[in-house]
Formats: sequence, C-alpha cells, structure tokens
Amino acid sequence: MSFFRKSAEDTQNQLNECEKNVTNTQKQLQDITSKLTDCKNSKNNNENIKGKQQRTSQTTPPSRLTNPCLSSKVGPQNIHLGNNEPFQVLCENSWMIIQRRLNGNENFNKTWKSYVDGFGSLQGEFFLGLEKLHLITNSQTYQLCIKVVDSSNIQYNAYYDYFEIGNSSAYYKLNSVGNLKGSSYNPMRISEQMVFTTYDFNNNMPYNCPNTYGGGWWYTQQCHGINLNGPYRSFLYWPTKKQKYIRFKRVDMKIRPKY
Repeated sequence: MSFFRKSAEDTQNQLNECEKNVTNTQKQLQDITSKLTDCKNSKNNNENIKGKQQRTSQTTPPSRLTNPCLSSKVGPQNIHLGNNEPFQVLCENSWMIIQRRLNGNENFNKTWKSYVDGFGSLQGEFFLGLEKLHLITNSQTYQLCIKVVDSSNIQYNAYYDYFEIGNSSAYYKLNSVGNLKGSSYNPMRISEQMVFTTYDFNNNMPYNCPNTYGGGWWYTQQCHGINLNGPYRSFLYWPTKKQKYIRFKRVDMKIRPKY
C-alpha cells in the first residue's frame, strides 16, 4: 500500500508541476502578445509620423509653373502651386524675390517651422519659405541672383544658373546652385549639398551653428560659408581685392526660370 501511495503522490506532484508550467507558459504568451501589440502600435505611430512628414511637402511639384513675374509688373503677384491655395510673391523686373534684408526690423533668428512656412512682409523684410522654394524650384530650372549692398553702398552680385531645393524629408537640402556668373567669389558653393538648419532643429551635427551665428541657413558642419539670414549688418565673408569681409546693409535673393 505504501508503494501505491508514494506513486500517487509522485503523480500528483508531476501534475502540479505540469499545471505550473502551463501557467507560466500562458503568462509568457500573454507577455509576447502584449509586446506584439506594442510593436504594432509603434509601427502605426511611425507610419502616421512619416505620413505627416510626407504631407508637409504639400503636393508633387507641378510639371511646369507659370511665372507671374515674367510680365513687366512690379510688386506682389499671385502664384499657384498645384492643388494648393494661391499665395503672393514679390516680383521685380521678371525676378521673384525669395528673401530680402533692408533695415533689421525683422528678426531672422526664427524657428524651423517659421523657415518652412515663410515669415515677414513683402512690403519689408521677409523669407518666402522652404516648402514654397522646394515646390517652385522643382517645377522647372531656376536661376538664382544674390545682391548684397555693404555699409559703403558698394553692390556685389552673384548669379547662378541652376538653383534647386530638396523636400522636407531631405531637410530642404541645397541640391544645386549651378554655375556662377558675375562674381570672382563663389559665396554659395560651400553650402551646396548642405541641409537647412535652425537653432531649434539642428541638422548639421555636431555643432549648432545658428546658436552661435544666428539665423537659419545651409550651414556646413564647421559653420563655414556665407549666411544671408544672420544678424542684420553682420560681416559676410566675401573677399575682394581690398578686403575679405563686408558688412551688409541690404540683401536680395531672387529667382527666375531659366529658358
């Protein structure tokens, strides 16, 4: 009898151990299911974020954009980009002004969102906006003109034959400026292939150049190059026969289609 009693006890112990293992297995399955659910939710969140970033580039650039500045009109003109709401640009002798510095009344040390959307007034100082620049410059080939007037009223000009800005996913990289004309110094070449960065959205690690030099720009990682959005009347590296730096009083950046 003792033998059968011991055998029954062993069997019961084995059953208890099996139940314990089953319980542990069920708990592990619940943990795995929970983790899978978390992963699925995380994936959905990432897809939503990605979708929002893609929607930041409001639409595919139109195959060809009608330039309202080709007429002889000077001043604000309406422009239409694909399916988006029309907006105003400033025209001047067939050129579209995309950035202007006149008197320092507008603070150019803005956030990333401000530079993406654009800021300022067409009647004064302004920056058109990175998203608009991307859509415009990807619709056809655009030229770029930079005009700088220094504190002695001496004017410096640089013309480029192929100006193109990347999309939001590429952080509005300066894809191209093309070939230079009209200046012995090439102020934009060093910024070519650089992404745009602001003090609150640093894309050119390891340095946050806007924190030191102000304004949003296509900075290099060493913060080199010309920054036309820096503090008003700051010095620009623009070497001439007499000097290496000029203190700017006025800046115009303007574009027009290349035909």
